[in-house]
Amino acid sequence: MYNFDYRLPFLEPVSVDLGITKQAAQVASVLEYAELGGRQLMTEPQMIFDIGARYRFKAGAAPATLRAQITNLFDTYRWRVGSNSSFRFIDARRVLLTLAADF
Repeated sequence: MYNFDYRLPFLEPVSVDLGITKQAAQVASVLEYAELGGRQLMTEPQMIFDIGARYRFKAGAAPATLRAQITNLFDTYRWRVGSNSSFRFIDARRVLLTLAADF
């Protein structure tokens, strides 16, 4: 996982960020399948990109941050294998908006 955060020098309270999650292929079954040439069932490798921005300001006397984020930017559709060998889809693209303040 790689995360990059950059505070804009010309707009001090704003920063932008990029997250990149890279996952190798995963073994999806311990069995070997003749249909796969005697190989195990594997998921495809995947790379997920997230982008976001933060705006820092004061809410009265309290410091606050407004954060906007888009996860799974390119809406990558892949399987993920759980520790119990179950399958699930990775989360679809999401748009998140959060507000946090220190009172």
